[in-house]
Amino acid sequence: MVTLEQFRYCPTHSTHPPFCYDFHYVKPGMVAIFGDNGSGKSTLAQLMAGWYPDFLPGEITGTGTLLGTPIGRLPLNEQSATIQLVQQSPYLQLSGCTFSVEEEVA
Repeated sequence: MVTLEQFRYCPTHSTHPPFCYDFHYVKPGMVAIFGDNGSGKSTLAQLMAGWYPDFLPGEITGTGTLLGTPIGRLPLNEQSATIQLVQQSPYLQLSGCTFSVEEEVA
């Protein structure tokens, strides 16, 4: 289950206004989130995958929960047990220095 109510993320030192989401989804399955370049799709996925605040420093306001846990509450190593994000380009993965999924996960 995902719930976002007036959910905003403002990166540290950002000069742009933060994006704002209102979203509620409870059914198991797949959801597509799409929009223009720079609209916050990847940032939202990274926030839900647990990258905040370690890899996405900034401020979250509003309410955002994922599987009943507030977004940004769990450290990345705990969040990654239930949520994984695979980037479109393998060069954008966390380490950038491995050649296989097995090496990246290890």
